[in-house]
Amino acid sequence: MLNKKIKETSEKYFHDAIKFLREVVDINSDSNNIEGCNDVGERVISYFKKLGFYCEDSEDGTRRKYYHLFNRTGHDSAYLCLGHLDTVFPEEQGFNAFNESQGVGYGPGVIDMKGGVITLWLALKILKEIGYLEKIPFRLLFNSDEEIGSASVIDLFSRVKPVTLGIFNFEAARDSGALVKARKGVGDFRIIVKGRAAHSGSHFTLGVNAINEIAHKIIGIAKIVDIEKGITVSPGIVNGGRKVNVVPDFAEVIFDLRFKNNSQKDYILTQLDKIVRESFIPGTEAELSGGFSRPAFSATEKVLEAFKYFHDSARELFQIDLKAEETGGAADINFFGELNIPMLDGLGPCGGKDHTTEEFIVLSSIMERAAIFAKSIINLNNDRSGV
Repeated sequence: MLNKKIKETSEKYFHDAIKFLREVVDINSDSNNIEGCNDVGERVISYFKKLGFYCEDSEDGTRRKYYHLFNRTGHDSAYLCLGHLDTVFPEEQGFNAFNESQGVGYGPGVIDMKGGVITLWLALKILKEIGYLEKIPFRLLFNSDEEIGSASVIDLFSRVKPVTLGIFNFEAARDSGALVKARKGVGDFRIIVKGRAAHSGSHFTLGVNAINEIAHKIIGIAKIVDIEKGITVSPGIVNGGRKVNVVPDFAEVIFDLRFKNNSQKDYILTQLDKIVRESFIPGTEAELSGGFSRPAFSATEKVLEAFKYFHDSARELFQIDLKAEETGGAADINFFGELNIPMLDGLGPCGGKDHTTEEFIVLSSIMERAAIFAKSIINLNNDRSGV
């Protein structure tokens, strides 16, 4: 009977969900369009308030708003649901409207991740209509700078950690339709090398070539890569020198570093320290800066236990053998990665080609994923409460 109610309610409000999606996709919310992001935020909040959620909105130093919603008091322990309202498409790019054809929606942010926010809304709408929303404590956090680092909400993330029962991020499902059970942590680092300038012809031996030294450093950091252990390092930017006939006295490499487990961070820092301290070109000096920007979100026992609820719900509702995958890409759920509580990501709809002008969403997957979440959170909360 419960399964039937969930599916029927999902279908009943599906067209409202598509209307909601169209409204927010038609508003440009490139991360740097703060006015547009705030406009989307106000539309989104109006829909969740109708479900009975209270909202506290705040601004960062640039007047960018972020939103903290809850269906009980703001201090109660609750299940935390995450979503972001920004996209990567500047208004002048011309990709600014929602279009629909044969059950597929197209537009900026339809899958990353306005479609995820709408999926969450539909899931909570289902819970309200069938009488469960008031029984389950929820906290929702929406920001509009996820695509550029989520600086506005990092402090808020830290404050809500002690009162969080579980975390569910509504980023899109993987291309295969799988949920996400793990995301690698991220480090952003820079090595700067200083040498000594000299004329590369007449005073070659007086020069100390910083580019030669940075080349050794790049080879060194490449040796940190361990695919089996989930550690990758990718030099992305290399700079050095001023003129072709001057021995360069400066060089730098900026690199992206990913790791599977938070326990690997000390090992990585030790290796980087060795690389920086060892000099291959006499007379050079090196300096390391940067750090780890997001912890790893790992497939802990608690994560796998949470996934079982979703796997079972998908099978019962839609006869789907739902999977969960690991990915190297990070998201806001990473900021909670060091907590040992139930967590899952990729709970949003199916689609693809995000960050391109071909971005799309399979519209029916909004119904499916909303129903799966509704059933799963009912069962998870019942077991937690001993119902």
